[in-house]
Amino acid sequence: MFILFFLIWLIFNNYYAFDVVFLEIVIFGLVVCALIYLFVIKLTPISFKKDIIICKKIFWIILYLLVLFKEVMVSNVKVLMVILNPKDHPNPEIVTIDVKLKSQFVRTLIANSITLTPGTITISLQDDKLIVHCLKKKYIEGFENSLLLRIAKKIER
Repeated sequence: MFILFFLIWLIFNNYYAFDVVFLEIVIFGLVVCALIYLFVIKLTPISFKKDIIICKKIFWIILYLLVLFKEVMVSNVKVLMVILNPKDHPNPEIVTIDVKLKSQFVRTLIANSITLTPGTITISLQDDKLIVHCLKKKYIEGFENSLLLRIAKKIER
């Protein structure tokens, strides 16, 4: 969180010439961001320990977002092909997926990621079961072994 505060500070200052003024902006920003961070820790459930855990998982979070972006782009093309090809009729189905995740946050993240990809909508999330409506069954087949779910499991650990 502190790093995020500091990056926002640098972006808002919009001064990138490496001179004495920049050094002053950096030092003042570090002090201000540290004070804001301590204030946030004191008044919210955010803690330094939770921030360390997030920093350890940042690689997996960024990788998850990149894979999700790729999946959204691929799904866009697949749905576009269904729309443009009159012979390729959609065959909507409702499928149940067992995701085997412990964290409610990560389960919700997966459910929302499925809904974000065109051609699939998460209807229900109950325990480890996702009920998904998909334009074609092949769009969701093999999701239990997908890279997105494996990365989500690493984020959960």
